[in-house]
Formats: sequence, C-alpha cells, structure tokens
Amino acid sequence: MVWLPESQVLFGGCAVKSSQSTTLGNTADADLAEWTKAMQRAGDRYPQAEVVVPGHGEAGGLELLQHTAQLLAQPE
Repeated sequence: MVWLPESQVLFGGCAVKSSQSTTLGNTADADLAEWTKAMQRAGDRYPQAEVVVPGHGEAGGLELLQHTAQLLAQPE
C-alpha cells in the first residue's frame, strides 16, 4: 500500500478489492489471516483516507477495506 497524505489517497493495490469484486480471486499463495489483519491495520492507520484505490476496478473510500474484509470472512 502507498499513502499520499497531501491528497488523502491510499493506493491499496491488489490487497484491496473493488466494490464490484465478489471473490478474492486466486488465493493460492495468500495468507488469509494476515490479509484480514492488514485491512484492519490500514483502516486504523489511515482513517482520514478520502480515496482508496484498489488493484483493479473503481476507486472508493474506506468502505473498500471493509468490503475486502467481508470477502475474506466468507467461506470458500
């Protein structure tokens, strides 16, 4: 992730899913427990983020971190 404080933009890369995403995609090499924690830490560390840019899809706000965490909580 990359935080740009002057513009209040958080680039989440592929760690953050767009609101259109309904799955996590390929998780073969993912550490799902740490991914969940990373979403929480990002939200805690950057609560002032006005724009969150996912790896693919449309930008949004902090709700994208929550959306990603919800996808992680769903059984595969």
